Amino acid sequence: VALKLLTGEEADTANLDSYYGSLKSQLEDLGTKLADSMNAALEDSIITPDEAIDIENRQNQISDITNKLADAKTDAAFQTLQIKHKGAALNVDSFNALQEELQVLVASASEQYDNALTMRITDLNLQLEDKAITEEEYQKKVEEATKGYYANINEMDVRVRTFNLDSIATAFEEQLSDIMPDIEGTVSEKLSHALDDAMIKNPNI
Repeated sequence: VALKLLTGEEADTANLDSYYGSLKSQLEDLGTKLADSMNAALEDSIITPDEAIDIENRQNQISDITNKLADAKTDAAFQTLQIKHKGAALNVDSFNALQEELQVLVASASEQYDNALTMRITDLNLQLEDKAITEEEYQKKVEEATKGYYANINEMDVRVRTFNLDSIATAFEEQLSDIMPDIEGTVSEKLSHALDDAMIKNPNI
């Protein structure tokens, strides 16, 4: 629908249909296998270590696909904002409006990571309760999940910073190009370097 809306009703969607059909089939197949593994594990009300590993592998395979789709959607949302505001006159009001849109995007992406962390810890709590993993394994896996969570949140912060600097650099490239540090890189990269340098010299700037 999106392709036809943007390029016309005659657009060929065969490749898209095939691609998403393949992902759907993979998810359905993995979902069936996960359900079978869960049912087999719960027959005796005890999840053995081997059964826990099998279930976790199935869940990870599903997560790999759904995370790929979610990441692609987040990337596309950033790109759409860039396209939407590229070349637009940038002033206080328009910049504030851009920040509001950006925060909605960030909140949506952050919720995705929050849900993923909650899901992962839920899995680990169940495994620990059923003695499928030891306390030491539990702590290690919770720590891994926590590090992954913060890595994603920090990456999002970097993307927002980069997005804002790119927006400013694009809108004021001519004015900024003559006053940026004499280093290699784009105006946006030079602006980032200048801001970092300023904050090191004066953290309360």
